[in-house]
Amino acid sequence: MRPPDAQEATGLIASVLRRDPEHEPTGPWLSGRVDLGWPDAMVSDRAVRWLPRALLVVAVIVCAATAPAVSGWPGFGALLVLAAASGAWFEWWTRWDLSVTSHCGIAFWVQWGLMAGMVWINPLAALYAFVGYVFAGTLFSGWRQILGVFLTAVIMALSQVGGRTQISESVGLFVGLAVINFLIALAFVTLSTRREDAIRRRDEATSELVATQRANLALQEQLVEQARFAGRHDERARLARDLHDTVAQGLVAVITQLESIDEDKLGVDVRRRLASAKDLSRQSLSEARRAVHALGSTDLDGQALPEALRAIASSWSAYNQIPVRLNTSGPEQATRSDTDLIRVCQEALSNAAQHASARWVAVTLTYLDDRLLLDIRDDGTGFDTAASPTPSPHGGHGLAGMRDRLAAAGGDLVVESSPGAGCVVSAAMPL
Repeated sequence: MRPPDAQEATGLIASVLRRDPEHEPTGPWLSGRVDLGWPDAMVSDRAVRWLPRALLVVAVIVCAATAPAVSGWPGFGALLVLAAASGAWFEWWTRWDLSVTSHCGIAFWVQWGLMAGMVWINPLAALYAFVGYVFAGTLFSGWRQILGVFLTAVIMALSQVGGRTQISESVGLFVGLAVINFLIALAFVTLSTRREDAIRRRDEATSELVATQRANLALQEQLVEQARFAGRHDERARLARDLHDTVAQGLVAVITQLESIDEDKLGVDVRRRLASAKDLSRQSLSEARRAVHALGSTDLDGQALPEALRAIASSWSAYNQIPVRLNTSGPEQATRSDTDLIRVCQEALSNAAQHASARWVAVTLTYLDDRLLLDIRDDGTGFDTAASPTPSPHGGHGLAGMRDRLAAAGGDLVVESSPGAGCVVSAAMPL
């Protein structure tokens, strides 16, 4: 394996020292970062925001205590001015939009100059200059980060050799300390940045996994609901077949037998009872066929709901000689409740024909953003909605059945009517 050339090595170093683009500074200082605490980060971002202020106060106190021996009171006065300027500058630039690269540079270099001036006056001011590593690691990446860490290491080395008065006598030590400080600080800053980037990627992956799990759970619930709907659909179809093959066919046979009786040989009372039996049998057969129709499977025959309602209304209108107007509005959407709405429309139209003596009926289908509305209005005799609904003597359940059907599908039914004022049946289903 050939050794990497200089360009590859440079690219490798740059990739290690450069943080993820989405984690570059944005907005005010540290505001665009996830606030990581222990153990993900050695110091949380909230603590980092207060670290410069705390170290500045400590450095000023220590420098004041050592002023007579190190810099004298005039020197301490100059240091105090630089400390005040540094604190004010920190409060100022931390409000900038740091997504602008020049803002990061101006903030750091001015801050570094003020810290270097303080260390030049009193080496113990390095207690505050230490935050230069933090500024370089959070404001920059790549070669700018290297330069920022190096210049901060120079300030720290100046303090470690005893300040400006000792640097001329310890040039070699100063250079060695600067290099050692630089390497240690660069390794620490780089590893910290890489670790935080890795943790953020982990958190992002975890968030995506949670979102995927929620989507899978929703899909599972949808599949369960579809299976429940299919099972209910199949059971209704089975009941419809059984009802048709037993009760309905039996009633047909009964009616056939009753109609084969020669009424001329019967007395008046027997003929009256026979006619009553025929009427009851025909009514029962009609109700049985109606139940078969209501229970039977409905897949709209490949039609959209508006077309299916239009076909039902047209057939009902032709059979009962009552005009029907059908209006639709909103963008059409196929829903799992289409079959339920068809049954509600059939029941409402049947009621209008049998009980309301209606002269016209209007059917309105409205698609909203979150709901599907179906209104069936007639001009019939109406009724008192406050009165308890009475089931049909032949087994029908009317409004109660419609309410139960919609409730099972997550919808609701509202009936508005009064004697002589017609009736409005309003069904609402969630989309």
